[in-house]
Amino acid sequence: MGHDNVFDPALSVPLILRLPSRLPEGLRVDGLVRNVDIFPTVLEVVGLEDVLPLSGESLASLISAAEEGTPPPIERETYMETYMETYMGAHRPFAVGVVLPDGTRAEIGIVLKGVRTNRWKYVVREPALFFGEDKLPSVSDRVLDLVRTRQFFDLEVDPRESQNVIDAHPDVARVFERKLATYTAREAAKPAADTVELDASEKARLRALGYLE
Repeated sequence: MGHDNVFDPALSVPLILRLPSRLPEGLRVDGLVRNVDIFPTVLEVVGLEDVLPLSGESLASLISAAEEGTPPPIERETYMETYMETYMGAHRPFAVGVVLPDGTRAEIGIVLKGVRTNRWKYVVREPALFFGEDKLPSVSDRVLDLVRTRQFFDLEVDPRESQNVIDAHPDVARVFERKLATYTAREAAKPAADTVELDASEKARLRALGYLE
């Protein structure tokens, strides 16, 4: 989810489903959904069985609960990141500039990752490789630590995500830190994608969008 950030103004996109005779018309469902949930939802709604392991979960139970006026079966949570590291690296326009001990400047690629529930959102910023590169700039761990940040938001009282309350709720934040570590480990364990060679027109399109230099 997201390109240059993982905050709600970039992520709050309505999901609209339409399938006459299969889905109720005009029903509004409040809750968190993910892009990976769309495919398993479609499979269940049309009555097809998923024969492959899927990262997402069907939203059919949420739709049924909303239609019946009952609470959702579980509180959902979402994992988000600015780039899926298996496929892409950090993007230079969103790099963080740092000053090295000798006074020179360097750019550090970053990736934002987070976990969100209806009330809480935990976001970390970490150094990451630039797209097409295989190592970080030669900077000290102290400099890299300046790039690393942790933010924790109580969305019930701070829907604009302007107040970092990680020090006020350390126990809850640690729970979300473990959640994020679980998601990150799960993503890292996935098989690497096959390498695809881009032709000149595909590279030109990516360059026009700023993904290649």
